[in-house]
Amino acid sequence: MTTNPTWRPAHVIIDGGQRHTFGPYPAEVRTDEHWNGAAIPRFHRHVADRIAADCEVQYLDALHQQIADYRLAAAMDGHPGDHPALREPDAVARLVPVGDAYVLVSTACPDQPELIDPDAEGMYAIGARSWAWQELPLPDREEPAMIRHSQIKALRDVAAAYDRALYDDVSDEQQEALWAQARQVLDASTEEEIAAAYAHRT
Repeated sequence: MTTNPTWRPAHVIIDGGQRHTFGPYPAEVRTDEHWNGAAIPRFHRHVADRIAADCEVQYLDALHQQIADYRLAAAMDGHPGDHPALREPDAVARLVPVGDAYVLVSTACPDQPELIDPDAEGMYAIGARSWAWQELPLPDREEPAMIRHSQIKALRDVAAAYDRALYDDVSDEQQEALWAQARQVLDASTEEEIAAAYAHRT
C-alpha cells in the first residue's frame, strides 16, 4: 500500500565549506523519508529562483577563479598575455528556468540534464535525492525571500556576456566590469535597482 508523502516546514542548507554554500532556504522537507541521511526538500517558486541565481553565481565564481589562476600562472611563466582555453568548471550545477519548470544541468554530467516540473502543489524538488541538503531549525520569524524574475533574467544575460568575454578579445577591465555587474544584479532588491544594474541591456 502506497502512502502519500508528508511534509513539514524547515530551512535547508548545503554547506560547501571553503567552496560555495547554498542557503539557508525556506522549504518543506519529507518527514517520512531521507536520502543517504540528507533531507528531501521541495521549494516554492520564488525560492527556486533564488537557488537558480545562487547556482549561476557559483558558476561565475568558478570561472572567475579559473581566470585568476591562469593569469597568475602566465605571469609566473613570463607570458602574461597568454590566454589558454578555459574548461567548464568541475561539478557545478546550473539551474535554468524554462517556462514553469527548471532544467538542472551539472557540468560533471552535461549530457544528463534533469527536468524539474512543479508537483501537484506547485512546489519544486530541487536536488531531492541527489544533493546533500541539511535541515536547520526554523527561525523565530520568516524573512522575505522574494527574488524577481527580471533579476534572474538579468543575471543570466550578464553571465552569458561574461562567458562570451572569456573567449573573445575583451580586456581584463571589461571582464571585471561584467563580473561587478553580475554581483550588482544579484544584490538588487527592487525593480529600480535591477534596472540600474542592467541599464545597458534590454
